[in-house]
Formats: sequence, C-alpha cells, structure tokens
Amino acid sequence: MTLTVPERVCEPAAVGVPLAVRTLGSFVVVRQGTPLAVRDWHSRKVRDLFKLLVSRQGRALTRDAALELLWPGADDGCGEVRRSRLSVTLSTLRKVLDPDKCFASDHFLVADRRALSLRLEHVSVDVTDLLRTVRQAQDAVDRGDWSEAGRLLGTPEAAYAGDFLEEDLYEDWAVDCREVARSAAVTAARLRVEDARRRGDADRATRHLESLLWLDAYDEPAWLALLAGLRELRRHGEVRRHHARYVRRMREIGVTPQPL
Repeated sequence: MTLTVPERVCEPAAVGVPLAVRTLGSFVVVRQGTPLAVRDWHSRKVRDLFKLLVSRQGRALTRDAALELLWPGADDGCGEVRRSRLSVTLSTLRKVLDPDKCFASDHFLVADRRALSLRLEHVSVDVTDLLRTVRQAQDAVDRGDWSEAGRLLGTPEAAYAGDFLEEDLYEDWAVDCREVARSAAVTAARLRVEDARRRGDADRATRHLESLLWLDAYDEPAWLALLAGLRELRRHGEVRRHHARYVRRMREIGVTPQPL
C-alpha cells in the first residue's frame, strides 16, 4: 500500500509567487519573488544541475548522464564517490529551490534510482512558455484564426530576449534546447510578419522582418521583403543601409545578391 504524503503548507505570502526561471538571454531564478544570488546556490555544480534539468524540458535525465555531464572524465577509482557527489548536489538543489520546506520533496524535482527530472507544472520557465505559445499560435493559424494567433504572439510568453543560456554558449548539453528555442522565435517572427501584412500594416511588417533577420541573417527572401517594404514606405536611406548588409550576408554564404 502506497501512502500519499500531503505537501507542506507555506504562509500565504510565500505561495503567492511561483518559482520562475529566466533562461533566454540571461539566467535568473526567482524564488518567491526574490532573484537568487550566486551565493544562494552554494556551489556551481548545484546551479549547473538545475540548468541541465531545465534544458531537458521535463524529460528525464539519467543519473549516469548527469554524472558524466557534471564531472566529465572524472576518475575517482570508485563509482560510489561520484554517485555520492550527485546525491549531495541533488539534496542541496532541493534546499535551494525550497529552503523553508513548503512543499513535498518531489514538488519541483523528481528523482529515483535511475533518473532525475524537473516538474514543469510547478515551475515557470520562459523557454517552455515560448515553445508552448508559438505552437499554439501556429495551431491557430492552421485553423485560420489569425485573431487568436496575433493575440498569442503579442503576449510576454512569446517574447524572445536572447538565446537560451547564453552564459553556457559552449556547453554541448545546452545546444538542443537553444536551437529549438531559436527556431520557435523564427517561426514567431514570420507569423508576425504575415499577420502585419494581412492587416495592411507595412511599417509593422518591416519591424518584424528586421527581428526575423536578427535571428536568421541569411534568409534572402526576408531581406528582399524588407527592402521592398522600405521602398514602399519611401525610407530610401534605410534601403541603402539594409541592402549593404544584405549583400555582405549573401556573399558570406556564396549567394549572388540582387542589385539595389
């Protein structure tokens, strides 16, 4: 027979603010309304373990994979030492996320003998919000509901402040989530361009095209659409400046640019 342990109850002021994680551009964790300082993590490994779990987007991370990612190539002569390190790091992470023990031990993190995972239903993560919102906007477009798509694309959840965990640019484990997030941002930018065009708002369409090209500087159709839009708006100085950038980018990938 399995007993269900009720979660602890915090004071009302403590439960009013969720655990929020910002990963796009910079990494910030806000616990009950207060951003965590570096010292609050106790060690870099604790912080790195949390980032690893965030990058998995709710998918389980095996303990063996966590050991290799956190202590790559470590040779202690005894696997028990490394496993003990992970257990201590996990225990410390639980304390960082819930120092007052307001919740059950598995409220934020689930761990068994084989794997660990982050419970996204109890944590607000900006990259998760982005992926979900862009997916919902695309679904709305597929249904022909541009009004709903436009509403979704205008929400804070659809904003893209920068690449996923920019401070961990060279960590292989962050690459997949970073590419997925950037792809979602590109999709959102293209949908915003199309939405603006449907509304006949040429100025807004050019702004969204500029955002799209910030994300994908080698999208030639987007460059040509931007130049055409700026000509329509009679912004000839901007046409020249953007055309020069377009030419540089196309030459970088061996594409012959169209003349001004």
